[in-house]
Amino acid sequence: MMKETANRSKSFKELVYQRPDLHRLASRAKVIKSRLQKWNKEANLGETIEDFQATLDEFNEQQTLVAIKWALDVDNVTLARENLFWQQIQPSLQRLIFSVNGWLRSKSALPKLAERWGKKFIWQNQRAHLTVNRSNQAAWNDEQTCIQAVCDSFNRGDVNALILAYRKLADARNRLARQADFPDYLHYIFANDEFFPTYENFTEIREYLRENLVRFLPALQASTELVSASRTYDLSWLSLTKQLTHSVVSGEYDFIFALNSILNRIGYHNDEILGAWHDGFVDILPSPDKSEGVECFYLPASAQPFLCGRARKTPFFILDLLREAGVFQAYKSLTGKYRFTPQILPDDKAKEFIAATSVNLALPYLNVFYGADADLFRHWYLGEIVINILQLSMQSEFQERLYADPNLNWSEVSNELLQRYFPAAEKSAADADPDFGHWELKSNFWLNAGQTADLILGQIAALTLQDQSDGKTEKLFAVLQAFVLDGNNNLFKDRLAVAGVKNPWHIENLKRQIFQLCYMMGY
Repeated sequence: MMKETANRSKSFKELVYQRPDLHRLASRAKVIKSRLQKWNKEANLGETIEDFQATLDEFNEQQTLVAIKWALDVDNVTLARENLFWQQIQPSLQRLIFSVNGWLRSKSALPKLAERWGKKFIWQNQRAHLTVNRSNQAAWNDEQTCIQAVCDSFNRGDVNALILAYRKLADARNRLARQADFPDYLHYIFANDEFFPTYENFTEIREYLRENLVRFLPALQASTELVSASRTYDLSWLSLTKQLTHSVVSGEYDFIFALNSILNRIGYHNDEILGAWHDGFVDILPSPDKSEGVECFYLPASAQPFLCGRARKTPFFILDLLREAGVFQAYKSLTGKYRFTPQILPDDKAKEFIAATSVNLALPYLNVFYGADADLFRHWYLGEIVINILQLSMQSEFQERLYADPNLNWSEVSNELLQRYFPAAEKSAADADPDFGHWELKSNFWLNAGQTADLILGQIAALTLQDQSDGKTEKLFAVLQAFVLDGNNNLFKDRLAVAGVKNPWHIENLKRQIFQLCYMMGY
């Protein structure tokens, strides 16, 4: 008998949003804290952590649902009211998170236990795998072996071995799913997701976005005016942060807020389904004494800091990029002893923090936006969101096909998806902004396809997409592949010039995306 989940028969539009019961949250929090104080057995700790996880999942699900259900209908009044409600309850939820995290870290006499449950919590929070038991331990080990083979072949730059390793990984994961009474790995992944109780719900939202993208673009373009309004160098990031913070509460930022929620969720599952590159941590700067939010839990002192390009930190969502860049800069400046909290900083501290971030880390990636023509910022921001919607949709379709048939022809499937999604991307960008030219669109779309290094992989995308490219783009992908494989950027501009790319803005934009790609792949 295949496992059934709640709401299996419901479609996306039938899913019901309701405010969470705050009294029940308070009661749950009291029970969790009481259990921690009275803890004396490992089993009790595990049960408490699972209850804690369930509490967080319930709130995250409802917060995502309110953003999608109302923002896509452009009901600003309702969305603003619900956003305000969620902002008001966040401090209580954060206090619960900090108290549980702090309790585990404070048990200095039980470091191994804290490390064990900390890792388990992170793993459960990052992926939807069911708890491994004795009956499926062998299948689990097979999956880990295949993941290592994927990483090894990727590090060697052996594309043929990489494709073979990914096919074996798909087969191993399907076996793991069947042992847990699921037909395949996709159903296995979605079994624990109450927002997407079936893969059909997931694909329904994906298609809903793709089909209605053009209809949503006027609202999207109106929202980007907040971004293009920020001009001056010294106060631009501070001004932008304040505007966006206010706009989320007022409802002016509703559309971007909803899209970000949807894309985070879709990207999160993309990472789960084909993920072989993260090592279980979603925090970019792990340290055992750091206070953070939901996505930072106990981490062993031996963990090394790393930059993470996960979907939870979507590259087009400027506040996420700024926040990550700022933490990284602070970490470098203070040798890892910096405690970053998600609360809003006082104005003087925020100005100092954001200015330092912009100068020291954000600017190397985002300097294209600091020109005489502020519209470049708007062009990129609008185009990036459009392209990311289609990119994530294309990724998820690719994954669906791979797990349905691990022996599929990668080149044929890539070409088929590009033929379907590329016209949609071209039309969307042209309707949104006539000045967003065909070349920029094509390079952005195809480079973003290659940017899914930990999903489809940049090298494979570069090879398979050449069948659909004109001469310039084919040369451009050759440049990208050479740059990624040998890590040599000394001849980068010369290689681009040979490929026919001479516009400084194009060069900076491509460099930014390739640098981002290299970070995600660990170069």
